[in-house]
Formats: sequence, C-alpha cells, structure tokens
Amino acid sequence: MVYDVSHYVKYATDIIVINGTVDSGRELRNESMFLPKELTQLFMDKAGSDITDEFEALDIDSVLYKQCLASLFLRGTTVTTKSPLACANTNIVAWITFGLYFVVLLARMATAEIYARVRARRAVAAAAEAEAEKEAGARVPSVLVVVPCSCESIETLTSTLQSVARSAHADTHKLLWIINDGDDEVLSNIQRIVAHSGRTGDAKFYGAYGVDGGGFGAARVFGGFYECGRRRIPYVVAAKDARQGCVDSLMMVLNLFRLAGARGEVSAPTIFLEEEVEARMAQLGRPASSIDYCLLLDARAQLDPLALTQFVARMERHSDIAALSGSLYPVGRPASLPHVLYSFAFHLQHFV
Repeated sequence: MVYDVSHYVKYATDIIVINGTVDSGRELRNESMFLPKELTQLFMDKAGSDITDEFEALDIDSVLYKQCLASLFLRGTTVTTKSPLACANTNIVAWITFGLYFVVLLARMATAEIYARVRARRAVAAAAEAEAEKEAGARVPSVLVVVPCSCESIETLTSTLQSVARSAHADTHKLLWIINDGDDEVLSNIQRIVAHSGRTGDAKFYGAYGVDGGGFGAARVFGGFYECGRRRIPYVVAAKDARQGCVDSLMMVLNLFRLAGARGEVSAPTIFLEEEVEARMAQLGRPASSIDYCLLLDARAQLDPLALTQFVARMERHSDIAALSGSLYPVGRPASLPHVLYSFAFHLQHFV
C-alpha cells in the first residue's frame, strides 16, 4: 500500500535551527503527535521507502495502526491485481453523470452532422437572396466586423478573416476592421493575408486605456480590399505601436462610433486615430456614419456563414434589442473521434 504522511510529519515535527542556521533534519514535537513516537520517527527516517519490515518489527499494535493508516493516509496500491481498495478513490457518481452526458453529446453531434447539410444549403440560398435584394434595390443594413488580435498565428487569423469574407451577408454592405495590439509578427501576418504591400501609414494619436495606465497611444492605419475567392470586402487595419490590451481595443471602437458624424466629413491630413479610421472607411465607400450594426469577433473564432445574416435579421425585426451574442462550438468535422473527444472537454468546461 502507498501512504502519504507528509502533512502529518510536517506538523508533528519542528525545524532544527543551530546558531541561526536551519538544519536539514527535524525533531519530534510530542504534543502534536497522535501516532507512537517510534512510528513517527520511522516515517521521518524512511520517507519514500518500503517500511513493511521495519513496521512489523516495531513494538506496537500493528493491526490497529494499519487500520489507522488506511483510514487517514492511504493513497493507492502497487499491486496490479484486483483489490477491494482499487476503487477506493473513484467517484462512481461522477463517472455515471459524465458518461450519460457523453452519450447525450454524441447524439447531439449526430444530429448536428445531419443538420449541417441543411445549413449549407441555407447559406447558399441566403447569399443568393442577398444578391437579389441588392439588385432589386431593397435596403440592406451595413455591418462593421471588428477583429481585435494580439498573438494569434497566421493560420488562425486566416481562418477567421476568411470566415468573415465568406459570410452570406452582401459584400457591398460589409466592412472589416482589424485591430492589432502592438505585435509586429501579427501585423506582418495580417499584411500577408490581405495581400497589402504598401505603407502602413503615419502614426496617429489616440486616447489610450491600456496597460500603461492610460494617456496617449499611437497607431498606424491602412486599408484596402480583401479578396477571398469570389468575395471582395473592404478592410481597415489599425496597428498599435505598443501593446495596450483588449480593453484599449474596445474603447477604440466605442470612440469611433461616439465621434462618428459629429465632425462631419473627415478628409486628409488627419492627426488623431479616429479621424484617420473614418477617412479610410470613407475612401473605401463605407463611411462610419452609414454603418448600422457592429459585430465584435474574437480573432480565434470563425464566423458561421449565416451568422451575420441572422444577427441583422433579428435586430431588424426587434427594435427593442440593443445587443446580441452568439454561441461557441468547436471547429471541425463532428464525425471524427478526435473532434468528439475535444468537444466533450469543451462542453464540460463551458456548458456544465
């Protein structure tokens, strides 16, 4: 049997100090011991060792103290055969509960796999409907998708930006705003993804709410059109010169909408970041004052093809809704076993 008596030895002994120097040994503290002195001394002298023979040689009631050790300090066994103590530390209720939940999760994934084909067809139909509404002159709300990023890999950023470009919402009413939190490698990856080969612009000042406790920060702004297959959407990138944190990026978005339209049309040259972002958006045909809705998307999350269309439709139907949030699901093919196992851990962490 394996016993853990470390806490008992710690509080049943004292540190030895000689001339102000802590000695490596310890001395017994009689008032704190509830086991025999010779047994406690054996624990100290033979820590981490097999003490079966020494224990049997002690002049104590071995049967009584074996029961005591099993009740207080037993942690397992080194015997590989079946033992009545093999499941002493197993929570049967937890196994049954999580097992049932795992079965339910498998059933949900099977249903999701079947429904995925239906959603794919709906995405194609929604894209065709959006194009038809555009040709018919119907009003299509404009959406700004903001993607703050800081330390994501190029593969992650590529998947995220492609999901935005491929969403069913009309490209002519969609604008992408990428905010880089002072990471030069991420900025280089963004330029590669959107195929931007020009200058990143001059530094523009803004009121920072970052890790340095506030004050002023600087960021560079550039923009263009991001092409992904047959999709082509305008984008604006705000690249901070130093890391300021996620809150700073959120405040940057709020300040843009707080000041949008208040100054009228913004033209170059500009001094402040909000003015430069507004000017870039206007140059791309998406002035900030014309944006109807804003979606904040995590750089590590991929946008479902129908998400933007569904969000906009629900906001348009219910004027009393001020904000909406989506649901997160693991990315991958639900039919694969690794995805099932990963999804199980994900659901336990986020939904249980």
